[in-house]
Amino acid sequence: MSFKPDCFIIQQHVANKTHINAYSLISVIATICMACLRNSMNYLLSTLVLIAFLPLILRPLYLIGPIFFSTVFDDILIAYSGQSFSRFLCVYLVVSAIIVFIKNKSYRPTKDTLIVFFFMLMGILLSRKGLFGYTSLPKTYIFGLVQMLALSSFYSIDNKKLTDTLYKYSILSLIYYITLFLYNGISAVLIGNRELISGINANQMAFGIVVVEIIILAHYVLDNYHSRKIHMVLALCSVICLLLTGSRSGLFASVIASVIILSIGVRHNNRKLANVLVICVLSILLIICIYFCLSIKFPVLMSRFTIDSIIATGGTNRVSIWKAYFDYYFPSHWLFGIGFDPLNMYYAIEKYLKIGHGAHNLIIDIISVSGMFGLIIFSSCFTKWIRRLLREMKSNAFIVVPIGMIFSILLMGIGEDIIRTKMLWLSFGFGFMVMNGDKGGNPI
Repeated sequence: MSFKPDCFIIQQHVANKTHINAYSLISVIATICMACLRNSMNYLLSTLVLIAFLPLILRPLYLIGPIFFSTVFDDILIAYSGQSFSRFLCVYLVVSAIIVFIKNKSYRPTKDTLIVFFFMLMGILLSRKGLFGYTSLPKTYIFGLVQMLALSSFYSIDNKKLTDTLYKYSILSLIYYITLFLYNGISAVLIGNRELISGINANQMAFGIVVVEIIILAHYVLDNYHSRKIHMVLALCSVICLLLTGSRSGLFASVIASVIILSIGVRHNNRKLANVLVICVLSILLIICIYFCLSIKFPVLMSRFTIDSIIATGGTNRVSIWKAYFDYYFPSHWLFGIGFDPLNMYYAIEKYLKIGHGAHNLIIDIISVSGMFGLIIFSSCFTKWIRRLLREMKSNAFIVVPIGMIFSILLMGIGEDIIRTKMLWLSFGFGFMVMNGDKGGNPI
């Protein structure tokens, strides 16, 4: 009599295991199909790919990889005219969160939920007026915040599976970028053109590559600094890809964030400290060698990283942009900025410099779109959230992954506009998701 229940349990276990693998397979195959479509905007094929993702609504963990991948290549993976795949996957994630809430009644609204809703409302209200008349709804910004809310609503997620998923899809992202470069970018880079695909901002590509590299290094930290050559090879491939984007802000963020992540687990362990120092020194020497090798093949592009180039251009006129804003606009629009739509800043700068530019800096960007009011709100909340994440490291090793993502993006903010970037809010969402998940792994 006891045999049948045992047999049933075994069969159920095997069925569940197969079920999980099936979802994983769907996730990978649908992501590869999405990557193959790129920005072809074929309505039929795009619809079929989105239908293929539908079953993953029942298993939100398997949506994480495709969402991350589509966010890294947000400007390239376009499903329909003006609508990226990442937006549809965001909707799937929200539906999945609602299903989980109805099923388990596990969602517990917090102060952070209200803060995110306030950010959303603030962006909508500030977008209704613009100094130069641009008042479009900040869709990308709203989608990023909605995605963050959805991620933070999941509880008891397996953090090991979550971080492994991010690691695997980071590798997939790296392979995809290299494929794009080999297929489409060599001829462009040879003449100093930074665009792998016409119309795609190279700095936006750099956002994703920096995050990919940091996730790989964070995975190395989670492996307790064991000698895993694959991590170093993948990280160096990421740096090469980053150099080929020509993004100076990206390279700066990559170096500083890498040092932070590799050092974050050292604490008082001298052996680990010695290993990290050796790795850092060897990596820097190897990156310098790679740079000089690339300079031979791509001299025009690599010249962007020289000190003379940075000084001559002021970081592509960034200093001039910041000075123009503070001289001509800040005195009369210091409280709420000149408008949430970035085109207001573009034409504000064009009026005085005769060439349009965005703010190209996190702080200037926040001040221009929301004034000192927004700067105080955003900076205080970011500081609060990062402190909570850092405290979480004492009991949750997996938190190192979202911490690395957040630091890398904020460091990119030294020379780029990031407040409306979905990857920023996605990273904070992953941070809350990991805090709400299991506390496995050794404390860092």
